[in-house]
Amino acid sequence: MGSIRRKIVYVDDVNFSLVSVKNRLKEHYEFYLAQSVDRLFEILEYFKPDLILLDINMPGMNGYEAIKKLKADSRYADIPVIFLTGRSDRESVVEGISLGATDYVSRPFSDAVLIERIERVFNPEKHKESLRIKSGNRPKIIHVDDVNYSLISVKSRLKDRYEIYPVQTAAILFKTLEYIKPDLILLDINMPLVDGYEILEKLKVDERYADIPVIFLTGKDNRESMVKGFSLGASDYMSKPFSDSELIKRIEYQLNSRKNEHSLQNDESSDKPSILAVDGDFGMLNAVSHALRDEYDGPLKEIIQKKFLLFYALRDKYKVYMLSKPDEVKDFLKQKTPNLFLLEYKAFISDELDLISMIRELPEHKETPIILLTSESSLNHLSLAINLGACDFILKPFKPKELREKIAKHIRAF
Repeated sequence: MGSIRRKIVYVDDVNFSLVSVKNRLKEHYEFYLAQSVDRLFEILEYFKPDLILLDINMPGMNGYEAIKKLKADSRYADIPVIFLTGRSDRESVVEGISLGATDYVSRPFSDAVLIERIERVFNPEKHKESLRIKSGNRPKIIHVDDVNYSLISVKSRLKDRYEIYPVQTAAILFKTLEYIKPDLILLDINMPLVDGYEILEKLKVDERYADIPVIFLTGKDNRESMVKGFSLGASDYMSKPFSDSELIKRIEYQLNSRKNEHSLQNDESSDKPSILAVDGDFGMLNAVSHALRDEYDGPLKEIIQKKFLLFYALRDKYKVYMLSKPDEVKDFLKQKTPNLFLLEYKAFISDELDLISMIRELPEHKETPIILLTSESSLNHLSLAINLGACDFILKPFKPKELREKIAKHIRAF
């Protein structure tokens, strides 16, 4: 920890806890023990510590009241406070962080976890550097869960295969992402302040993190939660309790799929014809892009296959790109020149017609085949779309063979 002996005041009404923590960490820090909040403020009259470890449930003035009093006093407001407590419920975490705590650690905890949290306060830059150089070649996984026991449990079960970085809040996650880009994120849903859904949304709109696969690892096992998770961009969804072998299987699948996906994306020398497909349903694409191979056996397999299998069935012969919004197409075409367009007609009746016109206005796409994916109810609009430049259509639902044959015909002609 270096030559400086950081001074820590630990406040807990249970003497055994005080003595235990001091004995476990005394080689690293200089400890001062207080069995009440009153005793804490007596100590503060003599010196200013580098950190306060604070329990919540205490007689007289509890931990919440103590931190309010600390933050209201200009002499002590800048002293970092870590709650160290047996209360692990989400409401307690929310309350603690909202009152100004730097971090929140629930019992039981390991010495390593507590030291790591303390060092984040004392040496943030050193902590960043240690993460950069730690255990070079093993896949890096960030596990996000507000329950400290869950973090410790998963890390102990996976540490022989992966480099695990446990974090308890969204704020700590995004701080960690500033200095390490993981190969995968395990994410709980029910968390204080910012839940897992909100975290996933933030990840997917940030180009720095959008390609990191995310597996929800959560106690929520209802269908609605699964559908919402996948729709926001989750790569997989696992409910607690789970077996080590199943979790490792899911993780390995995502890590291998990501490697394969990057290989496909980086293979610009490929002579496969390329197809751009635009469909509102592809808003779920980021969540399922790795989930359509035969070996996938996740909880939403049937739904995923019904929506996307037909398009992924094209990947052996074509390089397929998928977008969910017409306004994304213009930017895409600045970088890529597809050999054929597949446009879902019904989802964008008004926008789609503008999209066709926009494509045809580009010199390189005046003759590029455009196939509309449509239903019988949209046929009354079809002649207008054909007049604007679409060359063909296919009725939904359709079979993979039918779609393949139609695409092959127009690409050969083109």
